[in-house]
Amino acid sequence: MHTTPTLREALFIKSLSLIPKHEKIALLTHILDIDQTYLAFHGNQVLSTDQLKQYLLLAEKLQQGVPLQYLTKQAFFYGLSLYVDSRVLIPRPETEIMVETVIQNFPDAKTILDVGTGSGAISKALAVNLPKSQVTALDICPDALQVAQRNLQEHSNINLIQSDLLSEIHTPSFDVICANLPYIGTEKFAGVDANVIEHEPKKALFAGPDGLDLYRRLFTQIRNKNIQFQVLYIELADNQSKMATQVAQLLLPNTQIKPIKDLNQKIRFLEIKPQ
Repeated sequence: MHTTPTLREALFIKSLSLIPKHEKIALLTHILDIDQTYLAFHGNQVLSTDQLKQYLLLAEKLQQGVPLQYLTKQAFFYGLSLYVDSRVLIPRPETEIMVETVIQNFPDAKTILDVGTGSGAISKALAVNLPKSQVTALDICPDALQVAQRNLQEHSNINLIQSDLLSEIHTPSFDVICANLPYIGTEKFAGVDANVIEHEPKKALFAGPDGLDLYRRLFTQIRNKNIQFQVLYIELADNQSKMATQVAQLLLPNTQIKPIKDLNQKIRFLEIKPQ
């Protein structure tokens, strides 16, 4: 008789009953480096003592609020698997709408700029789905760039650059600019999920009292460098569109600004086009 549980039994350990089954499956497949199909067909395989110890440790962290993606070092975005850890924000499903909008409306884009790439999620999704485009991915944070490098290194049509917004950009024009910059205002700190504040990198979340400081700087750089573009997409919090539109109208005059809603019918993005 074995003293450690089988894979199937590990999913039903009483002390872990509050953890959703799919999350326990994700922990087991990560620890054993197997896929879900293997797990389904080898449920009677017995965990080693070390594997059980690791499983219980990760499960405890999960119950303490550490995001599953940081424990398994994996996140999914636009159907792609990405490496993630606590050096970068976990890619959000709503950001896929920005990617989808670019792919649908600008399928022939030759040059794309991704400002604040973080894990590289937007750049990877666009490079895979628009293979004829050349994507330039920017981030100021060396830690984030290490993660992005890991996710983007296999794609020859992505150029990864350390840059404070557009400070290292010397190209006069891009077809598409995407920016998913930190946009949480410090005045709105109370509205942010406690687990997000505790576990995800704060410099990837907050941007001044109203959350728009980095977008102000980005718009100013675009204007001062006279960078030409067909379209600029920015992601926002669901209560920022009015203020962000005013900021864009002030700093990027002669542009048309259109709000784009997320799946919850909240304005999540602005589409900014030269008139």
